[in-house]
Amino acid sequence: NELRANEYDNGMRCYDRSLAKIMAYAASQPGDVYVFVTADHNEVMGEFQDLWGHGTSHLYVTMVPMMLLTNKPDGAVAQAFKALKFPTAFEMAALIARTLGTGVTVDGYDPNRFFANSTLPFAYAGFIDATRNADGSFLAVQKARNGKTVKEETIRLPAQAYRFQ
Repeated sequence: NELRANEYDNGMRCYDRSLAKIMAYAASQPGDVYVFVTADHNEVMGEFQDLWGHGTSHLYVTMVPMMLLTNKPDGAVAQAFKALKFPTAFEMAALIARTLGTGVTVDGYDPNRFFANSTLPFAYAGFIDATRNADGSFLAVQKARNGKTVKEETIRLPAQAYRFQ
């Protein structure tokens, strides 16, 4: 849909202007500066496989670029960020908490498993239960809102999406 693509492009231009202002302010601050950037809903809106709009039930929509802008690129926080291979929202939150001088732990946390809502709010259209396999692919189990399995597929996400540098 050409109109939707144009609206998305306009939204990105506005985002770029706002981010430039935030970064100019952050750069003027003394001390260590860490600005973590990700999508507002932690989902991509059309960059991969032409999947536009909230509610797309495919693992590709979770491949959201996450960025760290800092004046300490060789510091411990930047190195920990670079070490994240496919950061989940939890891993990002834990790193931000670490930056603030605290920690976040969850008993039984499996870094190879994450969940993604198929729509907002509250997974009304269901969710995806994704598990990273040893070969780097993901088992994506699409679930209905009641938790019943709708579809299972093994997906290999594009390698170029793992690193935005």
